[in-house]
Amino acid sequence: MEPGVARLLLAFAREEPNGHPPFYALLGLAGWAVSRHALPPPGSYRFGPAVLFALTVGAVYALMTRHYGRAAGVLAALGLLTMPRVFAHAHWRRTDVPTLCLWFLAVAAFLRAVGLPESPVAGDRRWTRTWAWSGRSRLAWPGLRGGDQVHRLVPAVPPGRLGGFLPRPTGRANSGAGGHGRGAGGVRPEPDLVGEPVRGVRVFLESNLTRERLRPIPTVFFGRLYRFSLPWYNTLVWTAIVVPPVTLGLALVGSGGSSRPAPRPVGTLLLGCWAFFMVLRALPNAPGHDGERQFLVAFVFLACLSGIGLTTIASWLGQVVGPRVARTLAGAVLIVAVGAGAWSTWAVHPLQLS
Repeated sequence: MEPGVARLLLAFAREEPNGHPPFYALLGLAGWAVSRHALPPPGSYRFGPAVLFALTVGAVYALMTRHYGRAAGVLAALGLLTMPRVFAHAHWRRTDVPTLCLWFLAVAAFLRAVGLPESPVAGDRRWTRTWAWSGRSRLAWPGLRGGDQVHRLVPAVPPGRLGGFLPRPTGRANSGAGGHGRGAGGVRPEPDLVGEPVRGVRVFLESNLTRERLRPIPTVFFGRLYRFSLPWYNTLVWTAIVVPPVTLGLALVGSGGSSRPAPRPVGTLLLGCWAFFMVLRALPNAPGHDGERQFLVAFVFLACLSGIGLTTIASWLGQVVGPRVARTLAGAVLIVAVGAGAWSTWAVHPLQLS
C-alpha cells in the first residue's frame, strides 16, 4: 500500500489527538451496507459494531466454558451484557465497544493458538468449535484495530509477557510471536505509520502523551474540577459505580482464584488484561473525561473474572457440602448475579443511552 494512497483513503476525518481510527468507519459502513434496507438510521449505522459485539459475547461464553465450565461461561457472557454502561455503549458508541471486542478476540485467539488443555469442568467441547478458526487469525485481529490512541496500540503487552507462565517451550515461543505480532499489527494499518514507521511512532507517542497541552478537557470529579487527569484511584471508583455489586464481588473472588481450576496462564492473562487497563487509565497523563468509556475494555475481562469467581465458589462449596448441593448453590448465585445486573440495566434504561 503506497503511503500517499493510504493517507488519502484511510483518513476518515482523522483529528489529532482525539480522532478515531479508520477500522471503525469501515465497520460502520459494512453494517450500513447490509442493513440499510431493513433498518433506518441510526440503527443501520450501528449494525456492524452490534454484530461484532454479539459475536464477542459468544466468544466470551466459548472461552470461559472451555477453561472454567458452562456456569462460568454463562455468567461471564450475561454478566458482560447486563452491565448497564456496557449495555449502553454497545447500543450507542461505535468506536469504543469494537475496541473491547477486538482486544478480547485477540486474547481468545492467542489462548487458542498456544493450545492450553481444557479444564476438567469444561463440559461439552462442541461449544468451542465455533470459534476455533480464531486461532488461525491470531495475528490478524490486532491489525484490524487501526488504533490511533494509546489504549488501542498496546495489546502486545499482556500476551507478550505471558511466556514465563506457559507450561512448555512451544507455548513460550507462541507467546513471543503473538506479542511481537500484535505490536506489528498495530503499525501495519496506520496511515501515519505505513510510510515512515520510525517517525510515525514518535509522532503517535507525542500526540497521545501531550493531549493535556494540545486539547485539555476539564472534568468534575467528586466536586473538584480537574484540568485533564483524575486521581489515580478514579478507575476503581468508576468500576465500583458502574458494575452491579454481585458481579463485582464475584470478580474480586475470581481475581484471587484466577489460577484455579484451569491452567494458570488463562486466569493470569485475563487478570493481567483487566489490571492493565485499570493502571493505564490511572496514569498521571491519562485523559480523565468520559468516565468508564476510557477503559471500557477492562469490563469484558472483569466479566470473565466474575465467571472464575463463580467456579471458585462452587469448588469451595463442593469441599464443604458436596458436589450436588454445591452445583445448586452455584446456580442460585448465577441467577442472582445475572438478575441483579439485568434489573440495574432495566431500571436505568433508557437513561443510560442518553
